[in-house]
Amino acid sequence: MLYCAGFWEQTQKRGWDFAAKTSLLKDLRIVAPDVLGRINRLRNTVEHEYSAPRNVDQLNDFIDVVDLFVAHAEPFAHRRYESSEYFTTVPKHTTVR
Repeated sequence: MLYCAGFWEQTQKRGWDFAAKTSLLKDLRIVAPDVLGRINRLRNTVEHEYSAPRNVDQLNDFIDVVDLFVAHAEPFAHRRYESSEYFTTVPKHTTVR
């Protein structure tokens, strides 16, 4: 997502961790980072500690959230912006469509 939004190189050069990257995604209103953070913690546990999810419901939640994220992210995967500007509020001179 950061690559498609034109921020990947910047985050890599600055050595941003997962929390910093999800904070930027939140500012860009691309994903729900709280959910993404929980899913990433579960992924880290499974991948790095070789620990299975605690129960089937937790695993199903993981799969559902990943499916939702992929569905939400797919339109962004087909385009890349060379530069981006974003605002946390709409400037007064901007018309919202």
